[in-house]
Amino acid sequence: GVTEARAIQQAMEAERSAVRAEHLEVQRDLLDYLNSLLRHEVLNASNVISGYAGLLQDEHDPGTPGYEYSETIRRKSEEVTRVIEDVRVLLHATEERTDFERVDVAAVVREEAAKLPDHDGDVVVETDLPDAAYVHADALLPRVFGNVLTNAVEHNDSDAPRVEIRGRVDGDSVTIEVADNGPGVPDEEVATLFERPSRRSADHGLGLYLVTRLLDHYCGDIELVETGPDGSTFRIALPREAPSEGTVSPFLDTTRDEQTDPTVAADGG
Repeated sequence: GVTEARAIQQAMEAERSAVRAEHLEVQRDLLDYLNSLLRHEVLNASNVISGYAGLLQDEHDPGTPGYEYSETIRRKSEEVTRVIEDVRVLLHATEERTDFERVDVAAVVREEAAKLPDHDGDVVVETDLPDAAYVHADALLPRVFGNVLTNAVEHNDSDAPRVEIRGRVDGDSVTIEVADNGPGVPDEEVATLFERPSRRSADHGLGLYLVTRLLDHYCGDIELVETGPDGSTFRIALPREAPSEGTVSPFLDTTRDEQTDPTVAADGG
């Protein structure tokens, strides 16, 4: 009787496991379909809207209602595009990944820092990074630092915006700190800064929530070290990987020469 009861229990557990596996597979298929729908239907429509808004803007003089209306249409369509891309990255981050490699995070940060003048031509960027610092990651790692650095510029209302990037390797970890001279994070947003936004939450977008999910993916974390009227400092920590001979980052845009960009200071500040 005991043997038969155990056999029945094992059969029931196996059946429940099979049902759960089937349910997860259905969910994955649905997410894949929704991702495809967003990218191919909504994204294409958003790009068309943005294109026609640009054409309308060209037909009106700056300061006129027609110019301002078309600018609003273009800006909102670009916001939709960014949300779709963030959703794609979030879906990608939830997948079991097998394509992790050694990545020089210091090189990734330099590459993302070199893009900041595209957001604000007046920004001054200072870096103090190690020559190399290796972590275990994939092609989504630049999104982590791209989002944090972009936030440091886009939410900075200073007449002379400045971003300082510091990095160090300590034993088994790599730490990158990003400091700005912006207005600081509002008190009411600090507690939920890294949480998934809801319709009733503060409007800080998917950016830092996306960063948090990606860092979970890499067994890393992010924290707001300090914030106030003189600026904010974010700290990102990742497990360190020992470098192998001849290792280079496979995820860098080598078409841009950082040394020719006068707005990016040399390492060491």
